[in-house]
This record gives sequence, structure tokens and C-alpha cells, in this order.
Amino acid sequence: MILKILRYIILITSFIILFSKGFATQNSVNIFFDDTTKLRSKASIFLNFNDSLFNFKFRTLPNSALNYKRFTLVSNHNENKTQYELNSGIQKYFNEFINIVTYPGLKTQYDALLSNINQNKSNDLNEDLIEYLKTTQEKEVLLSVWRANLVQVQNEQELLQNISKTTKEMISEGFDDLSDDLLPFITMLMLEEKKYHYQKERVISTQPGSKGIVNSIEIMNALASLDKNIKAGVCRDIHDMGLRILRPMYRVYLDEKYPENNYNVDDYVFLHAWVTPSSQHVTLVVVDPENTRNYQELDWGRIYKKEDQEGIEIGKMVGTTIRLWQYNPEQDVTGAVNLLKSQWGIFLDNNILKPDESWLLNGIYNPQYASSANYILSAGKKSEIGISIAMLNAGERSLSFNYRSGSHHKQITKFFQYSGLVGFQAMIIEDTQRKSETLAWAEWYSVVNFLNSVRYISTLKTTPIQIIPHLTANLYALSQLEVVWSMTHFKTNDIGFNNQLHATGDGNIWLNWGAEINYNRPQFEFDIKLGSRNFLIPTDVRLLSPNPFELIRHATLANSGSGLLAHAKYKNSGYIIEPEFRYEQNEMSARFTLYMLKLAKITKQNNQFFVQGGSFNQIQGLEYYWYAKSRYWCSLGFESYKKQFSISLYSETIKNDFLTFGLSFRKYLN
Repeated sequence: MILKILRYIILITSFIILFSKGFATQNSVNIFFDDTTKLRSKASIFLNFNDSLFNFKFRTLPNSALNYKRFTLVSNHNENKTQYELNSGIQKYFNEFINIVTYPGLKTQYDALLSNINQNKSNDLNEDLIEYLKTTQEKEVLLSVWRANLVQVQNEQELLQNISKTTKEMISEGFDDLSDDLLPFITMLMLEEKKYHYQKERVISTQPGSKGIVNSIEIMNALASLDKNIKAGVCRDIHDMGLRILRPMYRVYLDEKYPENNYNVDDYVFLHAWVTPSSQHVTLVVVDPENTRNYQELDWGRIYKKEDQEGIEIGKMVGTTIRLWQYNPEQDVTGAVNLLKSQWGIFLDNNILKPDESWLLNGIYNPQYASSANYILSAGKKSEIGISIAMLNAGERSLSFNYRSGSHHKQITKFFQYSGLVGFQAMIIEDTQRKSETLAWAEWYSVVNFLNSVRYISTLKTTPIQIIPHLTANLYALSQLEVVWSMTHFKTNDIGFNNQLHATGDGNIWLNWGAEINYNRPQFEFDIKLGSRNFLIPTDVRLLSPNPFELIRHATLANSGSGLLAHAKYKNSGYIIEPEFRYEQNEMSARFTLYMLKLAKITKQNNQFFVQGGSFNQIQGLEYYWYAKSRYWCSLGFESYKKQFSISLYSETIKNDFLTFGLSFRKYLN
């Protein structure tokens, strides 16, 4: 009965969102943020409809927004029904008839296999293996021989040496294509481990197995055992094993293909951690060093090629955050290097965070491609309620509700001020088109997601210290706790998701601390803010336990970036000049700048004609796919103080992209 009611709710909501498509067409980055501070509330009235804001934004889509259209499924071991029986048969045959030490080298072992199989007396193993070999190509047999060789390693050093040596052999035999010849070996191993040795208790928070680390040698031992009763590892362990195999493999590949470039392999191999419709997941990524916006993602037995990306696009992800991990050779761990917001997470943030909060918590700049219509009204003295309909870049239609309460400062001691706010958001979003493009092995008839986000943001500031007249300074600490609950309903022919309702969760803790300097005169204002962004995360990806106590016990405070914001405003009787500059550097040696300038002419009626312009650029470091592309923008507009509305036209050019345009309209209703 409950499921039937939920289906009706989803159906009605989907109809509302579909109906909104006529005016919520595609849109854009919100460079010039909405200002809702003009909403004046009356403490005696909870909902004040005469003190509200209507905002509408539209912009044509740049090519950069169409990440999901540049996906290719290049390899799929999930469909290879005989490979794992072949693996088992060849390993058993080697164990019984061929000593790997006697036949060094994959090709030597391959030749010995073919030679000996016809010489030995008939037995069940021999006959089964001959049947497999009749219909199997040379590469698949070599992959099985490679696997039988690798699972004999005894430690991490042997694993590294074995992969380096055997990768050179494969390349020398002509199997030198990364997508078709080398990476499938890793996905074959990962999927075999999942099919036969998956340790389910590690994903159950109350089980002892949810603790600690399962290392790559334990996983190799499970594969070598050919015993389905031996369990070792889940996605976080198995994909970390894949990373440890990929590192020496990719080093050999890069040295062979680009011998003069001396690439550091650890700059191009990463893990992603994200939320699926029913759990958490980790996938393995290898970046093209010649174009760092191109990469391949290894997800169990599948390999996806993703080209010309801006931001991280994952078809199965239904959460708000993406955790990015990089191997640290000095500590021999795969540690977190950044916590990024997904497109859905950015959309929710833009509907509830103020400009400074967004910069402090999420970094210098995150593009959001969405057309939207918003209605925001006062709800008591300190609160706002908002309703939004929108369409995101992949054609996802959404309806969201936003509630924000609090943020007034309180003097808790002589030296400290405190402010806190609560935010609640609910969003229904339909993303059938995205699933159809990114998970193309199945038919997706409808996919509807229901997200709930609850967050608490608190700020602790020191009492401003006056340095000279009009100039003050203070220290601050900002934190955000966000908890997200997601429910997804699928209608598809994919066996794993067919007509099912799934639930999962997401969230994290962000922190930012730093210093502020403010200068304030009637005609001139100036402020500088220096901040360091951080987030809580386990010290190793293999410690991503579902047990929250384990997460806390192994948590560390990871730095994701430090930055500076400088803002000034000069105003006389007829003009306003308002420049802004932002700078940020992160733990991966990347540096970014953002410039904005607003020039306004004030008329006798106190109206403004204004022009705004700006640019965002990466000035140092590798231009990874998850960073925003460099861009320039310009906006022309008019704002009436008497009638309290503004309208602007917007244009933007993105690096290696075409010119786009937009329209923004804002009206205060009071």
C-alpha cells in the first residue's frame, strides 16, 4: 500500500515537473549570485507573502554542459560468460601440470599450455579446457595465463615487479592498447573477486568485518584459492587493489608511449567514492596525461571512456558529494585529496547558501548549468522559504523546497560571536535521459529521485578588533554538517534495478577557518578574507566503513584548498564601482583566480544601469576534468529601487567552447 502511494506521489510530481518544461529550459552558471537580503520580515507573521522574491533565470547550454553525451562503454567483462571458467581451468592446469617457475614469461607459459594440453593423458580438466580454448581468442587465454601468474605473488613488492614485467611482455607481443588490452585485465580481476569472493559483512555496519583494511595480497590469495567460501574485500578494497595494479601497469605504458615525457603515474590515477541508489561505491580512474579532461573509469567489470569532461559525471550516482582519492607512495595509503559537490549538490547549495558561504565551503568556483524559476518568501523574523522548478544540464526536471532559518549573530562572550542556521531541502528530480546516456547497456523508461538534505551551519567569530579608525580585523571558524537521504525509483529492463525502490544516504562535515579585515566608510568599503577549506574523511579509502564509529575513529581533517577573497565598493552620487578578486590553491598544486567588476550609473530616480564582467582561470597545475574550464562573462542590466526589480542579459565564453547567452529577472513583491 505504501509503495502504491509513493508511486502516485512520484507520478503526480513528475507530471508537474514535465509541465514546467515549457519555461524552465536549459541554463547556466550563476556567476552573479542572488541577493535575498532585501526580504524584510515581520516577527508577528510566519508567512509574509507581501515580502517575497520571484527570480527567473535562463541561458543557452554550452557544449561543456553535455558531459553525459561523451560516454563510451569500451569494455564489459560482465557479458563475458566463459572468461572466469577459463581462468579457473587454466590455473588448475598450471597447478597440476606446469610449474610457472620453469616457464618464465607469459608467452612461454602460453606456449607450454598449448603444447602440454595435447600431450597429457585425457582427464576431465583437460577436456573442459580444450573446449574453452576452441572458442577463445589468444588475448583472452593470455589474460587467464597472466592472472594465474599474478595470483602467486606474496607481497606488494612482488605484485609491483610482476605487473611491471608482464605489462612489458604484453606490449611486446602487440597487446599495447590501454582500453582493449591492458585495462580489461584489471576489470576481469575485480569482477571475479566480486562474483566469487565478495565479503558481504564488510558492508554491514554491525558486523566485525566492517572494520579495518583488506589489502591487495589478501585479495590475491582469495583469487588463487579458487575456493568460493573464502571471502576478501568489497568495492573499496577491490578497487584499491585495482589501483595498485594499475600504477605499475600505467607507468610501463606511459614510458613506452611517451618515453621523453617522464610522467608521474600518481598524477593520473585516482579513486572516486560516491553514493549509488542503494549503497556507497568506489571506482577506479585513469587520466589521459595528454588531455587531462579525458579519462577512463573502471567500475567492476566495465570500462567507460569519458571525453572532454567538466566536472565528475557518474550515471549511477544519486548523492550530493564525490570523494576523490590519490595514492600516497610515502605512506602506502590511498588518501582523500578533495571533496567535491555533484551537480545535484551544487544545485541544492545554490538554493540555500549565501555567496560567501558557498565560496568558503565549496571553493572558488563551481559551474551549475540549470534554468530555474524560484519563489522565496519570509517566514518569521529569521527564516526564508523557497520553491524552485528547474531543468539541469542533462534534461533533469526538478521541483524543490528550501527552508533556511537563523544566521543572526549572538555575542556569547566578550570576545566571541556565534551564529547558526538550519537548512532543510527536499527535491524531486527526474533523470531518465542521463541514465539512458550513461548506463546505455539497459533501457531506462523512467527514473525518479527524491532527495532530502538537512544541514546545520555555524560560525564562530572573534569580536572585531579596531586597528585604525574604520579598519577592523577578526578571526572566524565556519562549519557545516550535512546529512542527505535519497530515494530512487527505477523502471528499466536492467535486472539489478527493475521497478524497484531504493534508498541510500550521503553527507559530510566541512570546515573553514581564517581571518577577515574590513574597512568601512560612507563612500568606500573594502574587505579581505583569508580561509582554509577542510573536510573530515578516513585516512585510507579502505577504511570507508558503513560503521559510523569506525569512520570517526579513523577520520582525519583533510585540506582541500586555501584561498583569498578581496571585495571593494566605491559609491558617489552618480556611480558605483565594485571590483572583486578571488584566489585559491589546493593540495594538488593547482591555482585559480576569479575577477569580477561591476560598474553602475545611478539615475535621479535612484535606479541603476549596470555592466558586470569577469573571468575565471586556472593559472597553475594540471587541468583535471573535475575543475571548471576557464571562461569570461559579461552582463548588462537595469535595476529599479523604487519598483524593486532587476533584469539583465548575460553572455559567456568558455575555453574551447562556443558563446552562450542568458536572461535573468528578479522582482521583489512587497
